[in-house]
Amino acid sequence: MKHLISYENFKNSVNESLNISNEHVMLREDYNSNLTVLKNAITNKFVCTIYYRGEQRGVVDDGYRYIEPVAIGVNKSGNTVLRAWLTKGKSRTGKLDRSLVPGWRLFRLDRISSISTSLQNFTVARKGYNAKDKHMTEVMFSAKF
Repeated sequence: MKHLISYENFKNSVNESLNISNEHVMLREDYNSNLTVLKNAITNKFVCTIYYRGEQRGVVDDGYRYIEPVAIGVNKSGNTVLRAWLTKGKSRTGKLDRSLVPGWRLFRLDRISSISTSLQNFTVARKGYNAKDKHMTEVMFSAKF
C-alpha cells in the first residue's frame, strides 16, 4: 500500500531534514505557479510585490520588494531570472548606495517565495530598459511596450 502525505507535510519533512525554515523551500509546483503569475503580470504590466531570498557572497537580504516585472529569461549561470524595476523595498545594493533604488534588478525565480499582483499598472518601460537584456543568454518572455 502506498503512503500519501499532504503537500504541507512533505514540505515540512524536507525542511526538517535539511534544517531550514519553510519559506526557503520551493517545490516545482510553487515554481510553476510563480512563473504563471509573473507571465500574467508581465503581459498585463501589473505592479507586484515579491518576497525574495536575496543572498550574495554569504550576505543574506530577505525581504519584500515592490517591482514592475518586464522579462523572464536565463542568466549566464543557467538560472531562470526575472528582470524588473525595483521601485522600493529591501535591497542590499540599495543599502550600499541609496541612489540605486529605484533601479533595474535581476531576481532568480527559485528565490521568490511569494508574489502578489496589484491592479496598478505601469504603462511605459523605465529608462534603460533593453528588450535584448545582455545579462540573459535567452529572453523567454517579455513585456510589449
